[in-house]
Amino acid sequence: MIIIDLETTGIDPQTTSIVSLGAVDYDTGDEFYEECRISVNSIVTDEALKINGFTMEQITDPQKQSAVQLYRKFVKWASGRSTMLAGHNIAGFDLQYLKEIHKKQRKIKEFPFHFRTVDLHSLGYQRFGGSYSMFKICGMLGIEPEPKIHNALTGAKKEYECFKILLND
Repeated sequence: MIIIDLETTGIDPQTTSIVSLGAVDYDTGDEFYEECRISVNSIVTDEALKINGFTMEQITDPQKQSAVQLYRKFVKWASGRSTMLAGHNIAGFDLQYLKEIHKKQRKIKEFPFHFRTVDLHSLGYQRFGGSYSMFKICGMLGIEPEPKIHNALTGAKKEYECFKILLND
């Protein structure tokens, strides 16, 4: 299982862009982190930049790789690992962005990840009986939450810690 977290410029994968992708291999603890520039004509929300801490200059830097290049690196890193993805609200958010990027590239024919996912939000609901944010789940498990301003790797690492507790109890 690969635990992923994305930082984006908003919440709609058709109109906003990924700015970073972080992942942790549940079995080995190996990590992946890359950043990219946003797509042309991408919507950028102030709220998203408050969360991920990126500036307009950083996310439009022409020296940074494209989201498609980031995706290909991630697929290469994930090759040979479990193709099941996990995360907080993974099916409703992160997986949708990966599907959108997959459509934009042409080298990888088949979508390389399972459509079945493991959702931290659902496990938190099962354990604590409510719908909780990642911040709240961390607190309830005794894990220091990720900082208010964070990148995708810090999110994936915190999710990894939560999954390790919830799946091993």
